[in-house]
Amino acid sequence: MKLINILSEVGSNKCEELFGKYLFGEYQQFYNSVKEKNTDFEQQTFDQFISWIERSDGKRAITTKYAIELLKCKNQFPKVLNPNQTVYYRAFAFMSDSEIFHNIKTVEDELVYGDNRNWYNDKLVDAYLSYVNRTEYYQPLSLIESWTNSKNSAIKFAKQVKHISTQLIKRNSRQATCILKYTGDDTEMLFNPKFMSKLSSDIGYGQQNEILRVSANKQPIKVQISYIPLLPEFGHFRDLNIPKDRHEYVKNQILNKWKSF
Repeated sequence: MKLINILSEVGSNKCEELFGKYLFGEYQQFYNSVKEKNTDFEQQTFDQFISWIERSDGKRAITTKYAIELLKCKNQFPKVLNPNQTVYYRAFAFMSDSEIFHNIKTVEDELVYGDNRNWYNDKLVDAYLSYVNRTEYYQPLSLIESWTNSKNSAIKFAKQVKHISTQLIKRNSRQATCILKYTGDDTEMLFNPKFMSKLSSDIGYGQQNEILRVSANKQPIKVQISYIPLLPEFGHFRDLNIPKDRHEYVKNQILNKWKSF
């Protein structure tokens, strides 16, 4: 059951009591003029999301508490809180205890670390390349997670994170990092990415296009996944041990799948 259906309904009066008539009304850079003084709770909420941008994973439980209150008030403050999107992306590392990790690494062992003649085995190659734009179920690890409406932002984030962007192709890796793509309504999604981009840019972290997914029960969701080492954008395609006369075929297969991701 989606969070919006199980939270107690909050009328406009309750939202106004917590946040005033203009959400984060003192943030004049977004509103272009000072609308009103923040309430104490509103200022605490604003400060917490500044901290979230600065530390990302910091104080997740506290951030979730404020996010849930904001989620109840999306209808009252759509300019700030409604993403108005249907497609969302996230960089995520599947760990060694997951089935997805096991499946990817099993076929990768045959192709990348095995005899490179295995690249002429169409069945094996198709199994590996199926992890570009592949439908899987993703289990959220926490009640609140960072997503984005921009595929490029997800890619940029993956490149910036040290444990994702370095030595992606290594046999003893304990993770399989993918870009996730979720298509659906914005019921559990919080924040207009334009607002979050403006806020993150103003405090020196660049335009991140961040959207938060707030899930009450961490139910799995259906997503498309693309395994990062297979994607040309990451510059690791050359490390896959592909024979020269097979290289063009494999590359075209990947590009065709990636275009529709």
